[in-house]
Amino acid sequence: MEHAVVMILDSSNQPLVNFSLGFTSKQLSIYQQNQPHDVFLNYYLRHQMVGQFVYMQDMLPMKNIRDEIFLDVIVPTMQLYHSYSGLSPLLSQHHLMLSTHSYRKLTGKQSKKLIQLWQFLISWGNVWVSQKSLAQQWKKLCPDSYWQRSLGLLTLRSVQYWSC
Repeated sequence: MEHAVVMILDSSNQPLVNFSLGFTSKQLSIYQQNQPHDVFLNYYLRHQMVGQFVYMQDMLPMKNIRDEIFLDVIVPTMQLYHSYSGLSPLLSQHHLMLSTHSYRKLTGKQSKKLIQLWQFLISWGNVWVSQKSLAQQWKKLCPDSYWQRSLGLLTLRSVQYWSC
């Protein structure tokens, strides 16, 4: 995959984590300006495909697309020649989005590896959301700055040793 975007979105669909690979800031800006014309995303959401990781060109063949902005601006700018994407629910009404793009269609073996990466990212996303939630709860229960600094080192021993 030459291009990829991974995001964790909060319950209002605001990105909390936003990582892109292979895209320039100009490409991402053009996409954001034209996002309402993302025919693939709109089709995916309209057909209630959340939770599925799909090859977009099989989901909706390019020959069936009539949106000129999608065809003339988004596709060439973002290089959406072979796109594999998904949006998965996470804990606490968060979502993980993975969108990957290549100049050529993946082989069966490559597709399987990409799906394994998708499944790993969903697990990682749930861990990330859990850690964020845990940190917020600890901050409410024990505003001492020690807890905020050492939450990543939380063990049974540290819980027994430290108390609010």
